Amino acid sequence: SNIGIGVEGMNNEIGDNDAEYCINGFGAYGSHNHWEENEAESNGVTGFYIESSMSTFKDNESEENGSDGYWILGNGNLIKDNEAEENGANGFRISSNASGNEFEGNEAEDNGAYGFQSHNPGDPGANTFDDNDCDDNGAGDSLPSGLCD
Repeated sequence: SNIGIGVEGMNNEIGDNDAEYCINGFGAYGSHNHWEENEAESNGVTGFYIESSMSTFKDNESEENGSDGYWILGNGNLIKDNEAEENGANGFRISSNASGNEFEGNEAEDNGAYGFQSHNPGDPGANTFDDNDCDDNGAGDSLPSGLCD
């Protein structure tokens, strides 16, 4: 299927789910949702496709997906203590229009491109980055620099 688990609407709790062998593992839409302890693995494109706003993503794992571990297009999200490992492209990819997101305490390791790559020309600044750890990513820690500690 295109998306393993997709959630729209508001005020949903999404936790302890696995999404494997889909095009995109998780599709996050709507707002004010709480995603915790979910795992996306071996999906064709993206582990977590995030269009939602004002939501929390905490303690999730995204590994061995064909492209990005997390693709963030939404605004005002808290993205905290997540892991992105061995994805084909970036661990965390931030779209050019995504802003007001807070990235804190995430780990990006052994991804094919960058640990964090932001296409927003205002970064760092349009989004906040604090205490993110990037190691052994193919193209480097982050683009622009300074998104990882």
